[in-house]
Amino acid sequence: MKKKTLLIGLIILLNISNVMSQTSAGKCWNIDYQLWNINTPALHVLCGNDDAFNVGNELTLEMWIRAYTFGENRKIMGKIDSDGSVFNNGYVMGFQNLNVYTEVWNPSLQQISYPGAGPIPLDSAFVHLVSTYSSTTGLLSDYINGELAGQIQVFPANPLASNNAPFIFGAAPWGDYSSFQFYGAIDEIRVWNVARTQEEIKSYMFKELAGNEQGLVAYYNFNTAHDFVVPDMSIHGFDGALQNGNDPCWSWADSYVPVGNAEMYNLIEPVAAWCGKSPVDFNYALTENGLSVITDIQEKEFNKYLVFALKNGAGTTIDNIPANAPADFKRLSREWYLNQGGNVGGDLFIDLVQAANGGEQIPGSAEANLYVLMHKTSLDADYTPIAYASTVFNNNLIFNDLVFQDGYYCLGYSTTVLPLSINEVMFNNVLVSPNPASNFLSVKGGKGMTVTLLDLTGRLMLKQLLVSDNQKIDLSDMASGTYFIRMQMEHLISTRKIIIQ
Repeated sequence: MKKKTLLIGLIILLNISNVMSQTSAGKCWNIDYQLWNINTPALHVLCGNDDAFNVGNELTLEMWIRAYTFGENRKIMGKIDSDGSVFNNGYVMGFQNLNVYTEVWNPSLQQISYPGAGPIPLDSAFVHLVSTYSSTTGLLSDYINGELAGQIQVFPANPLASNNAPFIFGAAPWGDYSSFQFYGAIDEIRVWNVARTQEEIKSYMFKELAGNEQGLVAYYNFNTAHDFVVPDMSIHGFDGALQNGNDPCWSWADSYVPVGNAEMYNLIEPVAAWCGKSPVDFNYALTENGLSVITDIQEKEFNKYLVFALKNGAGTTIDNIPANAPADFKRLSREWYLNQGGNVGGDLFIDLVQAANGGEQIPGSAEANLYVLMHKTSLDADYTPIAYASTVFNNNLIFNDLVFQDGYYCLGYSTTVLPLSINEVMFNNVLVSPNPASNFLSVKGGKGMTVTLLDLTGRLMLKQLLVSDNQKIDLSDMASGTYFIRMQMEHLISTRKIIIQ
């Protein structure tokens, strides 16, 4: 009974957390496999049969997707004139055996071939899948996270044959739309009547679309989806209607795809860190424009991401600098806009040569506290200094143990120290006692901070917001051993070691 009560409480807590959480990626369509498997409803979205979905010479199908498993054979979207036995005229996209799986009919069947298991990450993480076709080149191409994963020459290279069937997503687009049912989470469905280049795919995969992009036929991002209505966010208005939606297995859930908000649309060179990126470098987001990050995203932390893009510039400027900045203070003209989901921390790296972009360069090899990382929430606001460089070597700076926040980041420099708005001194004034501790821990002077307790493997054991300047934390359920207590205030983190007896 105790375990059952605990489980119910945990479910309630998770549901409350989902309601309260916010991400730049908005909402997604989520189908829970275990709940779906009870009644196995034929869930799919009908988007109509407007002739615009008969794309003709060129096609791009695009989506962010998190499958229950990518090892299965699932159809996600398409438009085919078929009863399920005879196939002519149209297209379908899905995945099979860790690969993108695409078929086109012009009118005869063509499909992309692949050897063995493919490069989609095995874990149930969000990945970005794209298929393109051009009757001019005859190439049918598949991309995974912006990288070419498979390609085949279609012969004859005819335009895709038209049909009167509806465009659907969620299952196989033929028969009664009940076969190859998808379950998992899906977001950012985009249909184009042009074959997008790899550069175009990479430039927009981390951004919301405006809806009026050239060649865009339909765009479903689910952010305004409600009841059984799935609005088309393109200028065409091909709204979708969810079928068989009375089953409780689905929801419009918080999305954790690494897609930035509308502020990021006009910025360039977007990059991201998230668990579906690759099996090894999922927590890195590296650029050659001056700023890179290594996040604290851990393996299988699927509800975390960090995405940022560049507001270009060259040299230095004194625009929007802090009001109390020294007379010789200047900042980079380049700025980086960042969105994150799931409270991401980590280390930030700035290459002063790359960041200068051929203009005036901020001096290298100075004292670390002369370089200040700054943040602001909107473009026209003044920057606030939040951290000094932790390490300086030649023209490279490292800022350790940051807690990232949505907004703009930039680097400032002067020959005298600019005081931080939030200084590490405040952590020095926080008293944590006793140490060693047993049944409780007393934290004085930390009001407004978030305290987390981690074991030596980094596993989260406890998390609590300090609502007073003299607060006790209950440790009675903690096993004896050595732990790390981490105090967080906005962008900054301080970590100490404690022993529980």
